[in-house]
Amino acid sequence: MRTWLEAHDFAGKKLTTFATSSSSTRGALGEQLHDSAPDAQWIDGRRFDVDASEDELRVWAQSLGM
Repeated sequence: MRTWLEAHDFAGKKLTTFATSSSSTRGALGEQLHDSAPDAQWIDGRRFDVDASEDELRVWAQSLGM
């Protein structure tokens, strides 16, 4: 993921991350990736439960205004 981010220009672009997991919260916010695209506007990510519905993901994604 870092290599891909570093190979592209995200200046002025909005980026976010999300994860689905039944236990781990590690990485859901994507903070460990921010230095790989420092010119991006990072929006806080989110962790969803492993059984999150497609509708739940869609509502969250649409709420970001991206």
